[in-house]
Amino acid sequence: MAVLLLIGGSADALWAGGRKAETAGTFVEIPDANHSLQIPNNWRASLDVHTKIFDYLDDFLSGGLQPPDRAADM
Repeated sequence: MAVLLLIGGSADALWAGGRKAETAGTFVEIPDANHSLQIPNNWRASLDVHTKIFDYLDDFLSGGLQPPDRAADM
């Protein structure tokens, strides 16, 4: 079974809430982020979010800790 990491923004109309009813993957939803995972009109918050996403990806791909089901600490 493939292990999936799905990351999306709550302000992305295509994200559809991360489809959290599915159990096939780990979902991380970035509050207020758009389809580009950017926070509109806030480059500092966008940079911080992208840094945390890359940290999650590094951990996930190296078999470390699973990312949270939602990004409460973002």
